Parts: sequence; C-alpha cells; structure tokens
Amino acid sequence: MTESTEAFIIYDIAKGNSMQVKVKVKARKSWNMDERALVRHAISYGITRLGLWSCPVGLEVILKNFNDEDHYGDSIDLDDRFVVRITKKDNWVKTIFHELEHVRQYAEDELELEVGTAMWRGERFDNPDYATCPWEVMACAVEESLYEEFEESMIHFFS
Repeated sequence: MTESTEAFIIYDIAKGNSMQVKVKVKARKSWNMDERALVRHAISYGITRLGLWSCPVGLEVILKNFNDEDHYGDSIDLDDRFVVRITKKDNWVKTIFHELEHVRQYAEDELELEVGTAMWRGERFDNPDYATCPWEVMACAVEESLYEEFEESMIHFFS
C-alpha cells in the first residue's frame, strides 16, 4: 500500500489564526486528485464553521479503506494531535463533518472516550449505545447542517 502526505495551513485572516492540517492518503487508488481537493475544501469549511481555530494541537486526516463494512470514519484525541480517519463510502463529505464535530467536542473538553467508557460534559457513560449517545446525536445533526451549508456554498461557487 502506498501512502502520500499533504500538509496545508488553514488561515482565518480576520482573526489572525491558523491551523495546520495534514492529510495522509493511505488508499491512493481509491481517492483521486479531485476528491482529495474536495477533502481539503471540506476540512477548511468544517474548521471554519466549527470554530476549531483555537485547537491547541494539529489535525491529521487519514483517507483509507476500512475492512469493516459499517465503519465510515472515526476521530481520535491523541493529546498531541487529533486524528480523523475517513473511508470512501456513501457520502464521505458528511463523514468529514461528523468527525470534525467530534474533534470540536474533544477540543472543548466535552468528550473523552476510552475503551467501553465515555465522559460527556462531566457525565460518565459505560458501554454507550452508539445511536443514542448524546455526542453522536449531536455529531449527526452537525453533519447534516454543515453538509447542507457546504453544498449550497459549492453551488454558488460554481455558478
């Protein structure tokens, strides 16, 4: 499997902030250049809309193929960076927004995940049900609203 890494910096000129983002492509044959450009654009849009400029650490996005049929992506807080892993299934742009919402939750200390346990806004959840846990419900709502906004912005951009 070949891998490539692209690093870019997203600037918020109005506020003088920036965030370094690395995009690693572990499944190069699955992600063409236009899709990679769309990934960068979606990440920039999500970071801006979610206010992730204040993140104390960088963001690494890995484009890969998951063997699990039901796995679309995930996000991990590694203390020294946030890692988002995305696979190219269904509407993967929505998955980017969903996982960036989890990055926001980590960055604002709303969410801490460990194996079998989660802390959400100070409340402990043991073996939480994915579909009903509040951080997932929120991420699903954010993914939908950001995607609608993003899609609208793309329509205006290309018209």
